[in-house]
Amino acid sequence: MVINWSARPASNREEQLQADKLELKAQIRMALADLAARHGIAEGEVDHVMWAYVDQALRDLTFAHERGLAPRPEATVVAFGPAKPLNS
Repeated sequence: MVINWSARPASNREEQLQADKLELKAQIRMALADLAARHGIAEGEVDHVMWAYVDQALRDLTFAHERGLAPRPEATVVAFGPAKPLNS
């Protein structure tokens, strides 16, 4: 699922993001429930993972966009320099 922010009207971005998040959570829940059923894992464990991890991950991922704070770059590159000794 790709959200093309520039293609959406500004007034619709928040609604579309919420809809996309719900769709993604449903897909993740179905995959986790399938895996749990195949391996005898209790459904309550799926509920826990959804609440404790998936919901939080989506909040973390979309926080800045929901607040209108994040720039919309085409790509972000993170580069790390060489490791330095801790004592220097």
